[in-house]
Amino acid sequence: MLDIVEEQKNLIEKLVKSNARFLGNEDLFEDFCSEVYKRSCHVLNGVKKIDAIEGYLRKVTQTSILGVLK
Repeated sequence: MLDIVEEQKNLIEKLVKSNARFLGNEDLFEDFCSEVYKRSCHVLNGVKKIDAIEGYLRKVTQTSILGVLK
C-alpha cells in the first residue's frame, strides 16, 4: 500500500512541476500538490495502477493550479 501512495505522490509532484504555470510560482508547490490530491483523492484511492489515470491527473493538476492562483 505504501508503494502506491508514494507513486501517487511522485506523479502529482511531477505533474505540478511540469505544468507551465508552476514556473514563477515555485513557492506554492505544496499548495498545488495538496489541491491536486484533494480534487483526486477519491479516484486515487480506487486505482491500483497509477499509469491508468495520468491523463486525468494532468487535467486535475491544471485546474488545481489555476484554483490556487486565483
